Amino acid sequence: MDDAPTRVGIIVGRRFGNAVRRNRAKRVFRDLARQLYPDLMPGRGLLVFPKRDALLQSREELTNVWKSSLERMHLLRHGTKGTQ
Repeated sequence: MDDAPTRVGIIVGRRFGNAVRRNRAKRVFRDLARQLYPDLMPGRGLLVFPKRDALLQSREELTNVWKSSLERMHLLRHGTKGTQ
């Protein structure tokens, strides 16, 4: 499956908050996924479960945490450290 596209799913449960907060979390994490999508390893499936306090962090902090998480799990292509 290395030639298959990488799939990213964002799962936000009701405990996260009301519909407005859940939809905002999904929008923010979809945008983070789009930002680094070309650098992701092909053929992978990612499930993202945002924490409630993720929306309290700045955009820059979230981007840095997202990149470091992907690097730690070896989900970025070799030689890429993320694009801006």
